[in-house]
Amino acid sequence: MMYGYPEKWLEGMTTGESIAAELRLGIVNGHIAEGTLLTENQMAKQFNVSRSPIRDAFKLLQQNQLIQLERMGAHVLPFGEQEKKEMYDLRLMLESFAFSRVKNRERLPIVKRNEETT
Repeated sequence: MMYGYPEKWLEGMTTGESIAAELRLGIVNGHIAEGTLLTENQMAKQFNVSRSPIRDAFKLLQQNQLIQLERMGAHVLPFGEQEKKEMYDLRLMLESFAFSRVKNRERLPIVKRNEETT
């Protein structure tokens, strides 16, 4: 898709939910700037779907208070400083946790063999 959301995480989601997940990631990461107008037609072309899943995605994003539905589409809402700080802190915690899990994980057999030969 657009912003590199892991395909495995999208399994079991409806088309609208997976589009909402992709757009949410784009908004939170700043790839879709606040104030940007997202239209159903534009998003339908971008995701190669009909407008119906786009409407579903927009409803989900509005529930998350990431967009404001308008007559001509949806505007991306701005984040306050506190929200930005909370997102940064959460991301830092998640990345630290993920790193610690990977760091302590048993190495793959091919890596072990490579280390043994060098």
